[in-house]
Amino acid sequence: MTVKAAKGFLVGSTAVLLLGIGFIACANYIQAKAWLAQYLIEQAWQQSVETNSQVKPWPWADTFVVGELQLPQQNLMILEGESLRNLAFGPTRMSSSAKFEQFGNTVIYGHRDTHFASLEEVKLGDRIQVKHKNGVRNYVINSIEVVNAFDSYVTAPSQDTMLTLITCYPFGGIEVNPDQRFVVKALAI
Repeated sequence: MTVKAAKGFLVGSTAVLLLGIGFIACANYIQAKAWLAQYLIEQAWQQSVETNSQVKPWPWADTFVVGELQLPQQNLMILEGESLRNLAFGPTRMSSSAKFEQFGNTVIYGHRDTHFASLEEVKLGDRIQVKHKNGVRNYVINSIEVVNAFDSYVTAPSQDTMLTLITCYPFGGIEVNPDQRFVVKALAI
């Protein structure tokens, strides 16, 4: 191998290595951002509870923390408003759904590959708890289903006091915004 060929090989190998590192970094960036945001959001929640006010998790945020969701496998802070920007940082309460201290259907969205990945493990009868500024509400899972993304009946108002958790389906899928949603419904107890 000539010196010129060896240099070319070294440059090409280095470029491939750097490209691979870049792909790995990009893949881990979303996960890291989601979990770092949960830390900042948790700090904002603590301040909200202590001061009885709405505290933004970072100065430029257009949302605030409305509660803490305790699933069987994990605890998560919940943000207000189901925008895509807010969903990047954590589960979000659908603004038009019932508030936690009200009667009706409270709807929370989350991403299947970060915050709501653990929904794949829940079972009928599992308990869920939501802590909000005015107290705590406990729920028991009574329904788990996969629906079409356009089936709006799962977010409809209800006479029952219930919690609806929604994420994309299938878990582990790579398609952005797939046609199916994984829906967990729980009744207040």
